[in-house]
Amino acid sequence: MSRILFNPDMASKQALAHARASGRIKQEEAVFLVDQFLRNVHTKNPVLEPTMIMELARAAAEDGFEWDVSSCLVLISCALGSLSIPFKVSHPSETEKSFADAETYSVAEAYYTASRKRLGLLEPSVQATQCWFLTGMYEMYSMRPVSAWTSFNRACTLIQLRLQVLSNGTRLEDLEKRLYWSCLKSESEIREDFDLPSSGLGKVEWPDIFPSPPISSPEFGSGSVADSSEWEIVHQSSWYYYLSEVAYRRIVHRTITTLYASPPEQWLSMGVQRLHRIAAELDAQIVQWWQHIPGSPLPTFQQEADELTFMMLLNYFDLRERIWRPFVYVAVHSVSPPEDQAIIAMCATLCLNLSFEMIEGSTVKHRHHGCWLTARCLVTKALLIVAAAQSGRVEIRSDWRRHVHGLQTYLQYWQVEAPDLGSASCAMTRLLANMDSS
Repeated sequence: MSRILFNPDMASKQALAHARASGRIKQEEAVFLVDQFLRNVHTKNPVLEPTMIMELARAAAEDGFEWDVSSCLVLISCALGSLSIPFKVSHPSETEKSFADAETYSVAEAYYTASRKRLGLLEPSVQATQCWFLTGMYEMYSMRPVSAWTSFNRACTLIQLRLQVLSNGTRLEDLEKRLYWSCLKSESEIREDFDLPSSGLGKVEWPDIFPSPPISSPEFGSGSVADSSEWEIVHQSSWYYYLSEVAYRRIVHRTITTLYASPPEQWLSMGVQRLHRIAAELDAQIVQWWQHIPGSPLPTFQQEADELTFMMLLNYFDLRERIWRPFVYVAVHSVSPPEDQAIIAMCATLCLNLSFEMIEGSTVKHRHHGCWLTARCLVTKALLIVAAAQSGRVEIRSDWRRHVHGLQTYLQYWQVEAPDLGSASCAMTRLLANMDSS
């Protein structure tokens, strides 16, 4: 495919630039914004002790921000708290833009900029690692994946430094284990889309047990918990989600090394029966993973789903589609013997149905740390659908174009912040036009 350049219109670019430059920080808002951070962001990556960060926020609200690691940590938490919002299922229209919906974008950028000014002053420490990791999280929230990779890479390097200075037999503290897993997971996710150098953290021996949950609960808002059971429920759900993410990454790693370590041509030479055995075994693992999540509903996108369930559904459908994807490739690129055709058709249809369900269920306006990654994987799934439809060798749903157009609306929603997603939408428009003209 020829390269397609995409340039957001000048008015949109200027509006985004203004949103990133016009806010200001207010120390008296620190407690409220950290409260928002704990509710909306911390639940997915619990790399801080909630009570500790709330104490630091109260100190900043009273005494102002210093040029130290504690203030840096509060500032980046405030940035995330400002940009994040509670989860809501809402699909974008063709006229909506992501930055326009983020009413506090300029405030979030002000806190982010203030925290960045302090990052270069930090000495290696656990808190410095937390600062770099949360900076990467903010950059993922604001659709800057290359900057996020730099921040995650720095956090991974600091974790490795910590491991090297520990004496033999000394174990990481539970907080450090959580930080280790989050850093490793975040860097790995980006490197699946970018051919960027690894920090090397993946080669370090992983902790031999799952990290333990944090034991402290924050005091929200003014300093008292209106309903302590509320945080206990959030705390418990967050921990189940976090452990499921750790287990999920292991299945992802197994899938990549088994099916994607070599070029796709390997799938043609593996033999359909062997390929099916491998895919079925991996698929059984991800299905079992879902079934062992406490309180997990049926694996389908629902309007009433909470954010953590939504994020796990993204993982579930994405990995299952990747497991069965080789059969779409085989169906499109070869003519198989009659005894294999039924298996290929069944597995290719399963892959495409998983793609349809994910495109329909996950194209929501909610901003989270995986938005850019989700958009990219949805583009891949849409291209699979287009390839299958164009080949004429795979039975495909009659409404496949509606799903592709729905994804294009989603990509255009984010395109000012992430121009590469606009380019992907343009590429799909060209592909569809070429199909119609051929």
